[in-house]
Amino acid sequence: MNKKISLIWAEAYHKDGKIGAIGYKGKIPWYIPEDLKHFSDLTKGGTVIMGRKTWDSLPENVRPLPNRKNIILTNHPENIKNHNVLALSSLKEAISRSNTENIWIIGGEKIYKAATKYASDAYITRVRKKVVADTSAPKLSFFWKQVSKSDWMLSRNGEQYCFYKYSKIKVPINFGKIISSIEDTYIKHNIAFLSRKRKITFDTYISYGTQNKIRLLGRAILASSKQNPNELRRGFRTLAAAQVPKIDVHAAIDGKPLAKTLKTDRGGYIDEYVNLELSVGRHQVEFWADDSTYKSKGDLLIIDKSTKYGIISDIDDTIIITKIPSIFLAIYNSLFLRPEKRQAVYGMKRLFETLNEKFFNPAFFYVSTSPWNVFKTVKNFIKANNFPYSPFILRDFGPTGDKIYLSGREHKMNAIQQIFGDFPETQWILIGDDGQIDPSIYRDITDLYPEKIKAIIIRRLTGTELFLNHIIPVSFEAPFIEKVSYKSIPIIAANDGYKLRQLVENILNS
Repeated sequence: MNKKISLIWAEAYHKDGKIGAIGYKGKIPWYIPEDLKHFSDLTKGGTVIMGRKTWDSLPENVRPLPNRKNIILTNHPENIKNHNVLALSSLKEAISRSNTENIWIIGGEKIYKAATKYASDAYITRVRKKVVADTSAPKLSFFWKQVSKSDWMLSRNGEQYCFYKYSKIKVPINFGKIISSIEDTYIKHNIAFLSRKRKITFDTYISYGTQNKIRLLGRAILASSKQNPNELRRGFRTLAAAQVPKIDVHAAIDGKPLAKTLKTDRGGYIDEYVNLELSVGRHQVEFWADDSTYKSKGDLLIIDKSTKYGIISDIDDTIIITKIPSIFLAIYNSLFLRPEKRQAVYGMKRLFETLNEKFFNPAFFYVSTSPWNVFKTVKNFIKANNFPYSPFILRDFGPTGDKIYLSGREHKMNAIQQIFGDFPETQWILIGDDGQIDPSIYRDITDLYPEKIKAIIIRRLTGTELFLNHIIPVSFEAPFIEKVSYKSIPIIAANDGYKLRQLVENILNS
């Protein structure tokens, strides 16, 4: 018998705005009868596997779930006295002892997480509601793809919901793990060789936070003892940086050392939250390694947590002309052209000035698929062209441990949702261009968080640029505006910043 293993759950939003809330104190914090019927229709005739807490949460009148084989996972099977269910201590054994073609994993949190490696499909009901929750749904990896989505529907009790289905891509070999292992071995030997002539220093990115919680961002690298760590270098030089993974890092804010010791990940990156009381404004952060006398200094921007509005902007072809349609010019611009010679998109600085005036100093973030290696180049471009000096969220191009690389879509979705969680009461203006993936990402973000989006602003590439970028003619209007179902959210599109600025004034003043 070929067994098909599927995950099934319903999820809402946590109070901080992040999706994935599935329960609170053993109960589901909403009631949607249509979803219960959907669950029943899908799972009937199959096997349902659940943890003991999920079993305990079921009403007495439906325990065990009728017309299904019920298997309970628990460390103490002997304590389950119901003779109509099978109690086991191993998920693998539960799957092997299921005698139906369809096997459904129905919770809770730990069971879902353990079952993702066995499952081929996930059926998710998404509820448009913020709830207090103490359990969360698992995060599906890069190898899971959305295959269907219903329209948003209104339950007879007033809740909004929709149905998603995800399927796992079948990959016989995990190349991500193989390549990550090769990279880890190379880095280990490279560090041993380079550390004889180089010292540990840090790229200090722009950290940020609110008055009581900060996010520290940086990267440990090996640098020549003769090199000025603040020296501006062209992109191709920064791409050769040797990261230092898995080391303890000490930090200080405004000269005061933190009690917490930070740690770099396998890519040498620091990305950690620290609870700390600070005033709104700019502060100084310092990083140093054990036995190091040199401290790398960077900026920390504290944003008022009550800030009403915020802006999240792309970089490439939104504020900096990269000529992405020509791959050779893109490589030259990103890796070889000196930072002071990079060209800004016409009028975008004035657009940002207008938005800053209209929304009274909004929070501002740059989120881009560019690698962290070009951070200094982009930061100096921002300064030289008087764009807002604000935090950047870029990405690592290398293997992640279980993936060959993190896709641009996944990176941007994760980064934007994390910012939403850091500022749960803020409404956001999303700014990007239609040359790459911004419109589809912003559509998906709007679908997930319509209450958080104030407006969407898209810089249109020319027809020639779009044609070269996509090989076939592409229209911005049809694939984006028609698919965003929340007509109350302004969607503003034009070819340059001056035209966008005029449209912003017309629409937001109306």
